Amino acid sequence: MPIRTVEEMLNAEIGETPDYPLVPEDDYNAVIVEASVGKGPKGPYVKTVSVIHGGDYDGQKVWRNASTFSEGGIDMPGGASNLIQAVNPNSEIDRTVAFNALPAALAEAALSTPVVITVVHEQKQTKNATGTYVDAFDLEGNPELRASVRSFAPAPEDFVAAIEMEAAGVDDDLPF
Repeated sequence: MPIRTVEEMLNAEIGETPDYPLVPEDDYNAVIVEASVGKGPKGPYVKTVSVIHGGDYDGQKVWRNASTFSEGGIDMPGGASNLIQAVNPNSEIDRTVAFNALPAALAEAALSTPVVITVVHEQKQTKNATGTYVDAFDLEGNPELRASVRSFAPAPEDFVAAIEMEAAGVDDDLPF
């Protein structure tokens, strides 16, 4: 299967996306293709969509909401400080902006960034008739699982270089 470019993945229609199997728990090279600020009951967070590059799960999307609303949320795996370190490994975390400008600045910085994502399985949740989120089960009573990003890490230099070449339009037969 040929590797799709970041531009192709960003421009793909939802209807074009095949029904992918559940991504196994593991580490994957990926690119953050969507990053925006969401507002939850406890405060803002950064919503990310990462697309896996290479291997059997090339092109599959995995989601993560990176918390920015509390010290605990900022420092948890997959939280804002983890995302900042993956996007810019040499940056210092300025905690004075965590509750104000951080979500928007982080969403902007993360977009199109090559990273390594650690994928884990979580039980899907759905809203019931009262609007409360509850665990989802299939017709046989088994938990419905989804793949989610547990944490972000800086991408290896060769992967970053390949993504930069791809963005510049350089055609090369790199293995990812």
